[in-house]
Amino acid sequence: MLGLVVFLVVLAIGFVIFVHELGHFLFAKWAGVKVERFSIGMGPVIWSKKVGETEYAISLLPVGGYVAMLGQSEVPGEVVDTESENSFAVKHPAWRAAILSAGVLFNLISSYIILLALAFYGTPINEPVVGHVVKEFRAVDDSLVLSPAYEVGLRPGDRILTVNGVKIRSFNDVVMNTISSADDPIVLEVERDGATLRLPKTGTGVLLRRDENQGRPALGILPAVGLKIGRVVAAHGVEMSADAPKAGERVIGIEGSNENFDELRFTGQQAEERLLPFIGKDVGLRMQASDGTERVASCRYAGMSAITDAALGLPVRIDHVAKGSPAAVAGMQAGDVVEQIDGQAVAHVEQLRALVRASVAEKRSVQIGVMRYENGIWARKDMAMQADYDESIGRMVIGVRMSAMRVGSVPFLPKTLGTDVSPLEQAGIKAGEIIIGIDTIYKEEGTEIERIEARVLSAGTIRSLSCNKTAWDELTRSRKVHPISRLVGMKNTPSIVSKLAGGRVSGTADSALITLPIEKMTGAQADSVDVSLERLGGTLMPYREQLMALKQNEWIADSYSWTDKTGGNALAIITPAVDATVRTVSLRVQDVGVAFGFTYEERPYQISDWTEAFSVANAETGSLIGGTLKIIPRLFQPASSGGIDASSSLSGPIGIFSMMMSQLQENGFASMLKFTALIGVNLFLINLMPIPMVDGGQLLFLGVETILRRPIPERLKLFLNNIGFIAIIALMLFVVALDIGRQIG
Repeated sequence: MLGLVVFLVVLAIGFVIFVHELGHFLFAKWAGVKVERFSIGMGPVIWSKKVGETEYAISLLPVGGYVAMLGQSEVPGEVVDTESENSFAVKHPAWRAAILSAGVLFNLISSYIILLALAFYGTPINEPVVGHVVKEFRAVDDSLVLSPAYEVGLRPGDRILTVNGVKIRSFNDVVMNTISSADDPIVLEVERDGATLRLPKTGTGVLLRRDENQGRPALGILPAVGLKIGRVVAAHGVEMSADAPKAGERVIGIEGSNENFDELRFTGQQAEERLLPFIGKDVGLRMQASDGTERVASCRYAGMSAITDAALGLPVRIDHVAKGSPAAVAGMQAGDVVEQIDGQAVAHVEQLRALVRASVAEKRSVQIGVMRYENGIWARKDMAMQADYDESIGRMVIGVRMSAMRVGSVPFLPKTLGTDVSPLEQAGIKAGEIIIGIDTIYKEEGTEIERIEARVLSAGTIRSLSCNKTAWDELTRSRKVHPISRLVGMKNTPSIVSKLAGGRVSGTADSALITLPIEKMTGAQADSVDVSLERLGGTLMPYREQLMALKQNEWIADSYSWTDKTGGNALAIITPAVDATVRTVSLRVQDVGVAFGFTYEERPYQISDWTEAFSVANAETGSLIGGTLKIIPRLFQPASSGGIDASSSLSGPIGIFSMMMSQLQENGFASMLKFTALIGVNLFLINLMPIPMVDGGQLLFLGVETILRRPIPERLKLFLNNIGFIAIIALMLFVVALDIGRQIG
C-alpha cells in the first residue's frame, strides 16, 4: 500500500513538471522550432529514447525538467544557431514570448481543469465550521492577548459564510482570506442556529493579531473535526481488544441509545460531549468503515486523552480557579484535590467533566467534596455550585483548570478509572507521602516504554516558590533554534524549569558563577549538572536569590503545572523531614479501556447546479493566485508589520512530497489531486517572477530587447543571470534545509 502511495505521489509531481515542459514543447513545435531534448528531471540522463528529431529523456534529479531548443541557450555568451529557420533565435519575438509563456500557461490551465473536474465530482474541503475558539494568543512581546475570534464572539458550531463580503465555501477559504486581509479590518458573516449574524455586530471590523505559534497574523479558530477516529490508544502494556474502535473508522452512534451522529449536523467536538457520560464505562459504538460497512465496537471508554494518568490512578488536582466563577464563589481553591462529585469517586480529569455535565443535565447543583491541605494536615471540604454556560467553548463549566496530581502530598489513593484497583497502593505508596515526580523509563532512547517509576518521599513539607508572570515566562522559556540550525548540530536550549524539575539540590549554590548544583535521577543513574540562573537578572533578581538560597537535599518538584494557593504559577519546593527516606517504586498501569480522538476530515462540496462548478474553480484559482501574491511580500516583512515567518510557512520538495503522501493516505485521491492543482498554480506564479534563469526573467529580457530593438549586452545578461542563479540555488537550499531540519526536529 505504501509503495502505491509513493508511486502516485511521484506520478502527480511528475505530471506537474511534464505539463509545464509540454507547453514549451508544443508551442515550439507549433512555431517550427527544433526541439533537441525533452527531459523530465534535471542533471544526468538516466533514460532516453530518440523519436524523430527529439530525444525524450528522464534525468536523475526529480526537481524540474527542461526543453532544449535549437538556438536557445541558458548560458549567456554561448554561440547559438542564428541561421537555421527552425532556430529559436530567429523566430519573431511574439513566437519566442509564446514559447516561453506556454509552460506556465499549461500549468495554469491544467490546474484549472483539475479544480473544475473536482468541482463537478465534489471538491474535498474542510467545512467552514468553527470547532474551537482560541481565547488567547502569545504575542511578539510574549504577552497574552485576546484572539480576534474571541473578541468578536465567534462560537463553536458557527458556519462562516463570508469574510469581508467574499463567499466562503471551505475552511481554507477562511484562512486565505484572513491572511490576505491582514492589514484590513475583518468583518464576518456567520450562520448560527439558522440565523445569519454579522461579527462584530457594530463598527468597521476587527484587526487580526499575530499568533507566534503559527508565525503569522491569525483569527484564532480551529476547524471542526469530523467523526473519523484519528487514533486509538490503550494504556502501556495493555492489549487492545479486537472489538475496540479502530483508527479510520467513523463513530455514527451509540448502541442502545438514540444518539445517532449525522455527519451533516454533528462535529467531532459535539460527539465528544455525547460520549462524556460513558467515561470509565463499557459502551457499544456503531462504527462505519471507509467502504461503508457498519459494525458495533465495544470498549471501556477512557476519554479523549491522558490515558496514562487515568491508568495510574492519580488524584485530580485543581490548578486554577477563575475569578467570579461558580467554583470560586463556592470557595474552591487552587491546590484542592477532588475526591468525589455527587457521591461518586473521581479518578480522571475527563470523568470530572462528565460528572459535572450529568449534574447540569439533571438541573441540580454540583456537590463536590475536596481535600485541602491546611496547617500541616489534609481536611475534607464540601461545597455546592451551579455550573455556568461558557459560550466560547460551547459547554457548561464550573471555572477550574485541573490536572492529574503527579507531584505533592497524596491525600488519598483513588481507584483507577472504571476499576477497583489503586496502582499507588499496589506500589506501597501511603496516603500523606509525597510524590516528587513520575518518570517514564524507555528501553532505549525513542523506543517503547519499559516501566513507569515514581520517586516518593516518606515525609516532609511542601512550600510554593511563587512567581509573577514575567518570572514564570523566563523560567519556562526554552530557546528554539531555527530548523536549518539543526543541520549543524544545534539543539533547542531547555528552559530553566526543565533543568530544575525533579532534581535534588546537591550542594551549595555558586554565587560567583550564579549556578545551582542539581542531581537528577534517570532510572538508576544519577546525573549532576550546575544550572545557570544568570538569565534571572534585573527585576527578576529576587527569584534568582530565592533559588540560590535553596538548601542541600531540598527537591524541586517535577511539575510544569504546579500552582500556589492563589492559582498563580509557582515552583514546588519539598523539604524532607528528619530521617525521611526517598525511594523509587514501579507503577503498574491498569486496563482502563481505550482513549480515542476524532480527526479533521474533508468532505466533498456539493454544487447547487452545473454553473457553480465554474464559480468554484474560478474562486479556488483566484484565491490561490491572489492569496499567494499577497503572502509573498509578507515573507520579507517584520513580525511587527504583519510579516509571516518563512521558516514556518515554506516547504521544499521533501516537505511537498510528505504533504502529498499525507493528503493521499488520510483524505483520498481527490484531496491529493487538489494539492497537485495547488502545486501547478504555485509553479505558474514562481516561473512568472522576473528572476533570471526562469521563464519570467527570460520574458523580461525578451521584452527589454524588443523595446530597445537590440540585444542586452552579454556581460550584463551574464551578471543578471548569475544573480538569478544564486537566488534560485539559495532559495532551493533554504527550503530543502528547512525540510531536513524539520525532519531532524
